[in-house]
Amino acid sequence: MSQMPQVPWANCFVDPDHPERPATIQLQQVTRKSFRLESSLRYTGPTGIANLPDAACTLRPADLGDPPTTDLASVPSALRWFVSTYDVHTPAALIHDRLIGPTNNLGVADADADRFFRFMLKELGVRFLRRWMMWTAVAFGTRWRSKQLLVRLSLVIWLILAATGISALVYGLFTLNWWLVLFAAMAPIPVSVLWGRQYGAGLTAAAVAIWVLPPTALAAVGYWIYWLLEKAISLLPIHQDVKGNEPVDYKHF
Repeated sequence: MSQMPQVPWANCFVDPDHPERPATIQLQQVTRKSFRLESSLRYTGPTGIANLPDAACTLRPADLGDPPTTDLASVPSALRWFVSTYDVHTPAALIHDRLIGPTNNLGVADADADRFFRFMLKELGVRFLRRWMMWTAVAFGTRWRSKQLLVRLSLVIWLILAATGISALVYGLFTLNWWLVLFAAMAPIPVSVLWGRQYGAGLTAAAVAIWVLPPTALAAVGYWIYWLLEKAISLLPIHQDVKGNEPVDYKHF
């Protein structure tokens, strides 16, 4: 009899009811993009957070609310060339979602939940640059959703300065203005203080934006080309087989 392959997170996620067994993630799809969690898991590795509540390392279906649904990792469609909504990071994403969601009653700050996510990724074997980019993405999301106006305003200011810096870097490279290139390359160091405690995420975002944004933009352009073609074909006066009622809105991809 062939054995089931060992789950890739067996070294750091266990079944809380049977700690000698690796955790399994059982999901039931309930909508286009949401799943009902039907199993429990517990993280056993380093957390990177002093005095993190023990309960923050355990996730049971009820912790995700009623019903206990999740969309796994919330990755914009245009960024899925880099990271999928599910992979070895799935258990870390589930625990992180609990800690930044409405069911978080453990008093864990968003910045701590984001840092904890990065440490879980490390224990899962996600490589350095990839996990720091994923940490930056979740840090951006939690800061953008913050109810504190100053936090969101600082992120808007950073975005404006980042766009200016990227433009200056590109212009400097094309015109061979090396002083401008040097200024644009060094500017993220002071500007990243706008990320507060997540200063490292600001530096990471600035460092990778120059090569992450072009393929992301191309992915978005590819979607809109598809959207136009789909709409045009549906208007053709030919057999009804070309039509369909599946949504083609960006949020469905």
